[in-house]
Amino acid sequence: MQMGQRPPQGWAAFAELGKDYEIRTVAPDADKIDDEVTTLVVLHAKDLSDKTLYAIDQFVLRGGKLIACCDPFSIKDMIASRQKQNPMMMQMGGGGMDGPSSLGKLFDAWGIKFETGKVVCDLEASTKLNNGQGGVDENPAFLSLGKDNLDQGDLLVRGLSNLMFPFSGSFEFAKKDMDLVFTPVITTSKDNSCAVEKMTLQFGGGIKDAIPDGKQRVLAARLVGAFKTAYPKGPDGTNDVSKALKEGKGTVLLFGDTDFLADDFCVRMMKTPFGSIPQLINDNLTLFSNVIEQFAGREELIGVRSRGASDRPFTVVNDLEAQAIRKFQARETQFQEELQMTQQRLAALQKGKTGNDRFVLSKEQQDEIVKLRKAQADTRRELKKVRKELTADIDSLGLMLKCFNILLVPILVVLFGIIKALKRK
Repeated sequence: MQMGQRPPQGWAAFAELGKDYEIRTVAPDADKIDDEVTTLVVLHAKDLSDKTLYAIDQFVLRGGKLIACCDPFSIKDMIASRQKQNPMMMQMGGGGMDGPSSLGKLFDAWGIKFETGKVVCDLEASTKLNNGQGGVDENPAFLSLGKDNLDQGDLLVRGLSNLMFPFSGSFEFAKKDMDLVFTPVITTSKDNSCAVEKMTLQFGGGIKDAIPDGKQRVLAARLVGAFKTAYPKGPDGTNDVSKALKEGKGTVLLFGDTDFLADDFCVRMMKTPFGSIPQLINDNLTLFSNVIEQFAGREELIGVRSRGASDRPFTVVNDLEAQAIRKFQARETQFQEELQMTQQRLAALQKGKTGNDRFVLSKEQQDEIVKLRKAQADTRRELKKVRKELTADIDSLGLMLKCFNILLVPILVVLFGIIKALKRK
């Protein structure tokens, strides 16, 4: 915090939580979780020491319920790190101390694989974002998730329909022979998702880098069963662990993103005569409330406590946009390949020249340039056509819905009149 600045306010997610529960802060270097704590939220904990991981390990084995929010690339962490660093370093392009978060040895012991170097992209869950140049771009790494991405049989997400996970990671369950049950709760689409190196996105990588690989990815999952300790010999390998737990039944909920709980991505602050109050912009906080209530509350009340939202996403429109993105992506990739081949051809022709001839374009080079410009113009026309077809499809869909509404209202009026007349008789 700099001189003259207001102290940072806590996130709305935890401010609201504090109204119903007692919240205790656990130090990043803690070597034990208090026995009175029944539910532990680990949020973007980076580079935890073995003694702290051991404390979490023992917490899970004694039956504590763990909510672990990890992240390969946290936007809030990146912003905070850059604000803390030396202004001179910022001018020189120096990076902050932001980084990925994971549970390291605990994940290894539980058979969980979490890639901290890659973020998930999904063409069907792209979010429209301001590109900073007065336009709007589709960002497939900024995930807008709907009902199709949620396990509707799970009370945590039943009834939810609008979640936002920016730059999320994904989980895999590697050890199938363990006495643990890994249940995906939130997933990507199967046909239009992929994982992209986070460095590519940080340094200007665009949609062309998101090539679907036909693999569905797990963004959040429940892990239940008999856990075994990740530290059979203690956190440093020499401790007396005669009283330590070796195994125990526990419940863990894994999230591949942490920014979904930050105010920027789940609430809008609304000014009222009574002060600023948070207004929900999606179901992120509802999801978090459901998780806390299920983990910290009485299990028999889970069903009646589960909340839901009433908005219904336009899944058909989203499918049309995903199709257009794939066409756009394919044409852009083709043009880049043609451009590279042409540049190689030009370089080869230039290499064979000597003396003053190096500064004069040969007939072959002029022909190559003409071909390149023609290919560029054709590609731009094709991309414009794809976008136009997308707009036409969406307009047609909107017209169909409008016609349906126009026809439906009179029919309902007539039916209501008939029912009313029958009741009179």
